Amino acid sequence: MGNETLEFKMESPIVEYYSPIGNNCLSCLYAILENGDICLFVENVILKNKPNLKGQIKNNFDNPYFYCYRNIYICVTIHFQI
Repeated sequence: MGNETLEFKMESPIVEYYSPIGNNCLSCLYAILENGDICLFVENVILKNKPNLKGQIKNNFDNPYFYCYRNIYICVTIHFQI
């Protein structure tokens, strides 16, 4: 992702992977896991699945990063091995 190679192991398999381009022309990589958690690779956090998570993200321009930035206290930090 970018100029780094990352190795990671998730609690649940990745079922969807997205790489949309943000306003600053940088890729905002994220993955949706089978258990509903969302992994934000740029910020190294996981949004834990909870009731209405998808609806709340939809209210934040369909962007899980906007949701995370507005609700940073709910984010769980993950550590990647480079």
